Amino acid sequence: LFLGLGLVYVIDVYGFHIIQFIFQRGVFTIEDTMQTVSYAKDLLQMRRSILGEDKYSKACNSLDAIPQDLKVIDWILNFIKKD
Repeated sequence: LFLGLGLVYVIDVYGFHIIQFIFQRGVFTIEDTMQTVSYAKDLLQMRRSILGEDKYSKACNSLDAIPQDLKVIDWILNFIKKD
């Protein structure tokens, strides 16, 4: 309960600033995606012994999967179009 209320408070107070910071350049680039994936892989590698080989392998494979951007965009647009 407290975590939920805390998140609502943080988003209410800082949400606009966070969104403004993220979209300041007006676009996400392929470099952003590559850096994010690289960071995630490094993090997985550091936690490999904690996760175990099975979870580690599944997580690494999921990072190599082809993004389904168009499918997600479709979902968002269909949601927005609904009355």
